[in-house]
Amino acid sequence: MSHPVALQFQPLALEDLAKAPGRIALLAEGAAPSSPAAKRLNRVMRGGLARAMASEAWGRLKPGEGIE
Repeated sequence: MSHPVALQFQPLALEDLAKAPGRIALLAEGAAPSSPAAKRLNRVMRGGLARAMASEAWGRLKPGEGIE
């Protein structure tokens, strides 16, 4: 029997993304970061989010799936 992970959702100011502990989940669609949060996260990741969203793996995702 699997045990679900306990999730906590907390508001976070965009300028604090680089200092956020733990993991950040971003719900997105398309081939490039488009929301203000996605654009800020992409800057913090030095373009890593944009590279992930432009990847072949991103293009193969089905609705509800994700990559890490």
